[in-house]
Amino acid sequence: MGVAKHPTGQGPRAVNEPTCLQRDAASVIFNLPDYRVIDAIDLPLGGRRVIVQADAIEAGCPDCGVVSERVHAWCRQRVKDIPHAGRVEVVVVKPRLVCAERACPRQTFTQTTPELPLRARCTTRLRGYSHLTVVPWLVNGVAAPCGRCVAGYGLGSAGCCGSRARSA
Repeated sequence: MGVAKHPTGQGPRAVNEPTCLQRDAASVIFNLPDYRVIDAIDLPLGGRRVIVQADAIEAGCPDCGVVSERVHAWCRQRVKDIPHAGRVEVVVVKPRLVCAERACPRQTFTQTTPELPLRARCTTRLRGYSHLTVVPWLVNGVAAPCGRCVAGYGLGSAGCCGSRARSA
């Protein structure tokens, strides 16, 4: 038995393609799970605007559960996120999907992900950021964050670093 000879330029070739999903550098650095960075812009007054989109454009209808990939329109939503080398304004480009079930009363719906649930104003990782905890102190009977958290994260009474509680 001999070895099969192939003419030049034909026959088996080595494959140099990666076997795993390759993310672009900006998405790797920003590291928002299940999202990719579309664009990043330096803002004139400091900070950055990062525009992201979900990796998969499909979701189940909240009413009937039928999975849809048909895009009706695109919408943008600003959400808060943890700072990355300064202030970050995150803009999520979300698809408004058409429900594939004709009998469903809901005709369109927006995509949700574990990182950005329905009507979320901040990312899940910001909510779980260990630096932010609700602290048991009150200002005029209302829980209030310290100035550092208001300035750094743009938060209301949702959370605080506790620096005011430590200094008291």
